[in-house]
Amino acid sequence: MVRKLSRVKYSSMEMMNDDDRISRLPDGVIHHIFSFMDTRSIIESSRLSRRWRNTWKSYSHLNFEFKPTSGSNNSRFVHRFLSMRDGKAALSTVEFRSSSISLSLLREIITYAMSHSTQNLKIEFLGNKKTRRGGFDISLFRSQYLQHLFLSIDFEVKISPSLTWDFPVLTTLNFNRVTFSLQSPNDSASKSIELFSQLPNLTTLTLDNFMLLNIDTFIIMSSKLETLSLTHVHQSCKFVVSAPKLSSFTYTGMVGFSLLANDLLSLKTVNFQTIYHRSLKYHPEFVELMMNAFQQLYKESTKVDYGFSRATPSLVLLCWCFQLFSWQLSKI
Repeated sequence: MVRKLSRVKYSSMEMMNDDDRISRLPDGVIHHIFSFMDTRSIIESSRLSRRWRNTWKSYSHLNFEFKPTSGSNNSRFVHRFLSMRDGKAALSTVEFRSSSISLSLLREIITYAMSHSTQNLKIEFLGNKKTRRGGFDISLFRSQYLQHLFLSIDFEVKISPSLTWDFPVLTTLNFNRVTFSLQSPNDSASKSIELFSQLPNLTTLTLDNFMLLNIDTFIIMSSKLETLSLTHVHQSCKFVVSAPKLSSFTYTGMVGFSLLANDLLSLKTVNFQTIYHRSLKYHPEFVELMMNAFQQLYKESTKVDYGFSRATPSLVLLCWCFQLFSWQLSKI
């Protein structure tokens, strides 16, 4: 009996001296647990285990999500986190969501992501009020590894006329609330800009609630682009679209949409939403622009399933206005 009690006592002491089960979890399991947490929570959870104190430094998915009350502490936390992280560890994804973001913090996140072979970058400003204070050069975005980019901010993105934007593996590009500003050397310089021809694998492009400053012609040229969405456009410049594999096109905005379409050989789905106002009767040029856009989309498409013969273009065009395009009538 004495030997049995001694054995029980020895086993209890053995278990107390052994590492806890959390500390014995493989790094892969720990990283999977981290995937359900934001970055600040990951840091706080490191108190649960001695091994977790350093495991977060090699985690490949960074998710910064801050509450509105966190204020200026965001910048200090992000800066300290990035400086303490293992710089040699792989970094697949960087996500940042906050209702408050400074320009310096934005630059730091972008620079870190671009220099660490990040594949997915998402920066989302959640605030409703305008906080724009300057901007940054679009040349900050340069990477041989980035595949998906989502940028929702209210700072200006400055573009040089001589810029060559090179993202060899980028497939998805989404700009929301972004203002593109062309930095022309003088008033007589060309005010056309083309950003996407050097993105050979781009398949999805979304420009939502965006503005174009000092730009007369915005060129979208892509060999593999399949889905293009232009919504809530706040600039009446000319859009030139050349995309032989484009199958889906969406436009939402004012009637004065100037479009020059080339090589839309695969276009199948068109969603055109605009707002008609009675004041347009004094601006027939806007209606003419819209009708011209309709005609070009019809001419460039090889197959549009609308149930009418292509032999009657005028009738087909009228049917597009009522069937393929969604109108929102506004009366004041």
